[in-house]
Amino acid sequence: MATTLYAGTILQDARSMLTIEEEKKFELRAVKANIVKAFLMHQSSAILNLSQLKNSNQRPTKVVYQKNKSFTINSSRSNTPSGEQSGSALDTLTWAEKNFVVKYDEKLFQNNELSAEEAFAVNMWNGEKSFWENLESNVLLAFLEANKSTVNAGDTYDGTLAGGNMTVAAGDREQFYNILESHMMLNNYDAPFQDIHNTYWNKYQKFDANQGTANQTNLAWQFDGFEFYPSNKITPAGATYASKNYIIPTGGIAMVTWNNPMNVAGKVHENGRLFRAESLFFPGVFFDVFAYESWGNTGSGGAGEITGDIQDPTINYEFTLHYSNWTQPITAAGETSIFRYDVLKNAGV
Repeated sequence: MATTLYAGTILQDARSMLTIEEEKKFELRAVKANIVKAFLMHQSSAILNLSQLKNSNQRPTKVVYQKNKSFTINSSRSNTPSGEQSGSALDTLTWAEKNFVVKYDEKLFQNNELSAEEAFAVNMWNGEKSFWENLESNVLLAFLEANKSTVNAGDTYDGTLAGGNMTVAAGDREQFYNILESHMMLNNYDAPFQDIHNTYWNKYQKFDANQGTANQTNLAWQFDGFEFYPSNKITPAGATYASKNYIIPTGGIAMVTWNNPMNVAGKVHENGRLFRAESLFFPGVFFDVFAYESWGNTGSGGAGEITGDIQDPTINYEFTLHYSNWTQPITAAGETSIFRYDVLKNAGV
């Protein structure tokens, strides 16, 4: 006959809490947002004193620039010379917003091994890493593709240009960065350059960059002047390609951000607050935060869920990034500072 004499003292599950920092290497690991890093690296090239110039969501922001012009070159003097002028133009920054919302319930965690603060910290981490991954996939990569140059003076020199894509033969892969520098010189650009590319291209880039200096096939000399930004969000154009690279003279792209003055100053209302919070991933970037406070019922969380209380203080934190992506204005038809290159794989690979 089965006995239940000691049922009340059966050992419970033995559990150990993983540290959040350890979990960030595995379960909570984030895709490295290197396209974001490339856009943020040279913000000051886009517009100065932005926070002082733009003081409302509705106010347009424009960049003044002076235009390039080919002056007439004369072969003789004149007693009535007629001078020329270059002219100026305005480039308007296009602003957009994206946000994520993190929920905080106090009583929900009163009967839990996790505290409300511990859960909120991980929710913040997951929310923000999802935000940057979404921005890379759906905004920044699309911006690079939409704004690539359709002209390249390097066309026919170790590459063929079609629709803004410069295709480099597989046989030229080992001297790819030497070719790039030559092409950029033909376009009148000097180093340094940003190279935003698919992650697996690192296989070739690192191998070539680490050839021994005494090796007759040393290729390391061609890598000076390049900043590398590998991204899992970039994929080559097809199975026959080894890479997709966006090459930009540094300062050619930027993402500028702006915070609402009321968030900067801080505003407390009866059931909410406005403030700003610094990014966990990109120090110096600040989100506008709206903390909406209310009372929620967490007394019945559903099957398998922990329960809190019918009167549970609830705060929904909305983290909003107000941003504008920008590339240097160039008046020549079809020309931008973003050059796309596709390198073919070796035959049979």
